[in-house]
Amino acid sequence: MGRVEAGVESLEALAPSPPAPLPRRGEGRRNCTNSNIMNRPFSIPVLIAVLVVASSAGLAAEPNELPTRFGTPGTKMSVRLLQAGDGPVVLRALGRNWTEPITPKDRTVQIELPTVRVPIAFSVVPSGKAGPMLARVVVYPADYRLKWDEKISLSIESEAPGWLKEWVATTNLPVKTVKPGNDPMPADQSAGGAGLFIVGRTGAGKSPQQFIERHAQWQTNVLVLDAEWFGEQANEESRLPVAKCDCFLHALADLNRYAWPQAVAFQSVTGPWPGIANRWVWIDGPTSPLVEEVRASGNSRRIVFSYLPWHQQLGIETADAMFMAVLQVAALNMTGERELNRPFVLVWPPAETVTSTARPVLAACLHERQALRDAGTPEHKGTLSESLAGKSPLSILDLRGPALSPNEAAALPTVSTKQDWIVLGTDAEVELPKPDDAKDSEETDGAKKTRVIHLKDDALPSSLKGQVRLMQALTDQGVFIGKFRDTKTIRRDP
Repeated sequence: MGRVEAGVESLEALAPSPPAPLPRRGEGRRNCTNSNIMNRPFSIPVLIAVLVVASSAGLAAEPNELPTRFGTPGTKMSVRLLQAGDGPVVLRALGRNWTEPITPKDRTVQIELPTVRVPIAFSVVPSGKAGPMLARVVVYPADYRLKWDEKISLSIESEAPGWLKEWVATTNLPVKTVKPGNDPMPADQSAGGAGLFIVGRTGAGKSPQQFIERHAQWQTNVLVLDAEWFGEQANEESRLPVAKCDCFLHALADLNRYAWPQAVAFQSVTGPWPGIANRWVWIDGPTSPLVEEVRASGNSRRIVFSYLPWHQQLGIETADAMFMAVLQVAALNMTGERELNRPFVLVWPPAETVTSTARPVLAACLHERQALRDAGTPEHKGTLSESLAGKSPLSILDLRGPALSPNEAAALPTVSTKQDWIVLGTDAEVELPKPDDAKDSEETDGAKKTRVIHLKDDALPSSLKGQVRLMQALTDQGVFIGKFRDTKTIRRDP
């Protein structure tokens, strides 16, 4: 996948007195142990104005979701349990109990949080016997503080979810509260005009159109943590980072170079927004994006969608670092980025046979290309990067649908690694390069680049995840699909 934007390392170079970064892969990791790194306030430097708003959910967890609370030592906290039980419970972590047995009342226990020197994620479990975790309580040291630039303005809306309110308070982030109906305060121009507004279900609105209208008013970068118009929850686990896999892309690509202290696992990740547009995937999952960026017409500000339930893992060093990196980069303005104007050739099927019902993503590409031609706009006009400007058109071969006849297959050009291809589906009559042979183009940084991208989903129309993968691949190759807008969504998976 392409990596075209500035990453975290370039931001660190600009920060005043940044803390020691996570070690690179292959370097010593003694600075990444909990007992060491957490003795100082954890920070990935954030250099821009930030405004945070999220969904209205109070302290209640979703049904059947493990309750999570955040606090500091000495706090007396009421913790709701996942399920009812008559027996006492204890706060447990690091192989020992941290409280005396506590008897629940109405599925709730009152806990005084213990003193800690580093952030610790505790489990509320039955006392004296093996049993399931009933709640998760994360305790940060009283003097724990996330480092922010002096020019940063951080706000949350009054209806923000309970976990976000607790997390920003526990980590001593200098937050302000934005009342419902108010717009976020303008980004500080002395910080380069950058800023971030994080919204959840309340701020995201009832539909993409309502969100787009609000986004146009805000005129700032936006991170959406949750929305009614996102996809359905997926019953699968997403582990980050993934060994031997570059799961961080585009703006977060530099994170692949760090030796992470431990992996984190997210359960019930939300499915991606089921619409058609260019997608810059920042964090990739096993079957679909976990964090991605889209862009709206007439607005140069970032729109970033996060499908991860961050509260499940915050308090763990790796999760805190990833979440901070997302906030940091999402707040940056898009400057000097290339346009999506790479030409493409649809090798098969014939363009006139492509319909929005069977092939919605390819139909959108063809529609946008024809609209540019009708408007007399040259396809290469804009700030096309030199790396794309010197490339030949992208060849797209769609083998989904009815099998090709021997004559049709023989008439196709050979799929080779001498140029860039996206191949969809398979056909018995068409020979494709072996996966190892498809990676014969070495980039300037020594990395191998895939010249033939093969998306094997053979269904027509493909699944939602298959179509999202196609949008991701086309975006990485510089092909314009469309801006984020409120249109009829692509087919959802059953």
